[in-house]
Amino acid sequence: MVSMLKNKTPMKTLQYETCTQGCMMYQKGDDTVRPCPYCKKTTRESFGMFSIGDRVATLLSNDETEAMMKYRSSRRPNACEYEDIFDGKDYKDLVAGGEFADEDDVALVMMIDRFSPNNGNHGSKLNLIQFVNYNMHRS
Repeated sequence: MVSMLKNKTPMKTLQYETCTQGCMMYQKGDDTVRPCPYCKKTTRESFGMFSIGDRVATLLSNDETEAMMKYRSSRRPNACEYEDIFDGKDYKDLVAGGEFADEDDVALVMMIDRFSPNNGNHGSKLNLIQFVNYNMHRS
């Protein structure tokens, strides 16, 4: 899977280590062998993540997707109908407060969901983090 992604995208995967039970993530470059303070295991496993900044930069560096990213700054509000998040009060308050002043500002929404796939046993809690890019039209 990782090799397939490397062939399809210029984005780099950032590698991190976590306790094998998922209790904690170790600081980058910390190779000290010591037990996890939660489950007491000394084994680690690696996982990779993409940088949100790299992903947005990739979108903006491509002519086709850069044009698609202008949806937020180029759309005109519909006074009669709520079409999307940009017609809402929260977005309008942000704009009135000086946010989204530049056409290249990116409207990202972060959603976090924490769940336990194994009936809540310690070490089995997972966080699902999803970013939605509202600069691109929903179609």
